[in-house]
Amino acid sequence: MVGMTGAPEYGLADQVTAQLGLAVTFATVYDQLDNVDLSTEALNIGVPVYFVEGRADQNSTSALAVECMNRMKGTIEASRLA
Repeated sequence: MVGMTGAPEYGLADQVTAQLGLAVTFATVYDQLDNVDLSTEALNIGVPVYFVEGRADQNSTSALAVECMNRMKGTIEASRLA
């Protein structure tokens, strides 16, 4: 959270509000997503899908993006940035 509210113009109230907003979001959105398996339910989207991932990402491995891309139906266009 420091990156979001670490600027000097953000006071204590802003930091508390940001934390509360995250708590509400997690409680609402993630609770709904617990019952959704996008790897089986979203295989044919009908619009272009872009995967932006990093090989050294510590939060989500690149293998997850590769697995998802391989499961998707339709034309897959992949490009890699070094």
